[in-house]
Amino acid sequence: MPPPVATVPTSWRPSRFGLASLSKFVIVDIANPRSAPLELQATVPDYLVPFSPILQQGEQPFSMFVDLQNKYDWVLQPVVGYPSVDRLIEVLEDKVIRPAEAKFNELLARRTNQLRVENV
Repeated sequence: MPPPVATVPTSWRPSRFGLASLSKFVIVDIANPRSAPLELQATVPDYLVPFSPILQQGEQPFSMFVDLQNKYDWVLQPVVGYPSVDRLIEVLEDKVIRPAEAKFNELLARRTNQLRVENV
């Protein structure tokens, strides 16, 4: 007897957006031109969460990605290019996670800044 098939919601968009808002950072593969551009354009402007882009070597990022990097400083630079999943796993901590956590801490400090008033 085959295993039961789980039903998949027709739209994952609300759950992905909810996860982004609850996340410390998001690792996003920017090579998928079908979904990544729309998802990033819908989430990056609204969530002050670091987005750490990765891209398998030989793939091309979607064309408007650089616009998101230039407009929102929480889209990290540089894009981490990797030759294989094994190599990505080797460098994940140093090249992806640590920079994302550093940006998270920077953004957290920015959120907690007090209103500054200069009396003249």
